[in-house]
Amino acid sequence: MGHVNLSAYDGYEQFSDPEALEAYRRAKVGELDSFVEWVRETYEKPIRVLDLGSGNAKWLVRLEREGLLAAGTGIEVSESRHRFAETWIADWNLTGITPICGDLLTASFPIQVDLCLATDIVLQFLNPIREGALEATLKRVADHLKPGGRLLIDLQDLTSLKDSKTWQEFDEPDPWRFLLWEAPYNPERNTVALRKTFIGRDDNRLDRSELELEVLSLEQLTAMLVAAGFDADLETLDHHHDPTETRVVARKPTR
Repeated sequence: MGHVNLSAYDGYEQFSDPEALEAYRRAKVGELDSFVEWVRETYEKPIRVLDLGSGNAKWLVRLEREGLLAAGTGIEVSESRHRFAETWIADWNLTGITPICGDLLTASFPIQVDLCLATDIVLQFLNPIREGALEATLKRVADHLKPGGRLLIDLQDLTSLKDSKTWQEFDEPDPWRFLLWEAPYNPERNTVALRKTFIGRDDNRLDRSELELEVLSLEQLTAMLVAAGFDADLETLDHHHDPTETRVVARKPTR
């Protein structure tokens, strides 16, 4: 498939036990309470949403379940995660979500979107795949948002991860118990190669993957957003998932 970033999450979510699968789904949408509260406070009616790198589609699933989604499009390059999303949407009888399996660098975007999601540091995947891809994607997003539309972004400060090694443990019902990773820094490309090893909860199976992520500061991102047509003033949201991550919202001018 080319660059490692395009295949890193294939096979990530696999369940043989229906009860464990359902518990996992509910845990994933349960993580999004603060996001849902922000959407309720920000918008007066259900919204049109584009989710870049939508993964299992949990953001769109939660919005539809809450009655906040007019229409949602999720673009995900991983075939296995796309299938997971399709099955989840069908099992929960959701009708407002369109999952697309494709490369967000080339996939078609819907027009007149109220909110675009770029969560889980997806924007930092882009320039390592193709030089200038992040800037081009920000411009495409701005072109497809309504006037006054918003782009929600998760940005990770990778400076503290350069050349580091660490591990973490996941809570049940996640099928993986441990994650071990190292992050060698490439100064020529200004990227961190995030090399991950997942260890299964019940069977100790191993799954290895590698990502190449751009080291990007909030100041650099803000300059890119302004160049793409967004306002310079960003809204910062509470984000407790990872202390190295910042969640910001950029807005397209109303005129």
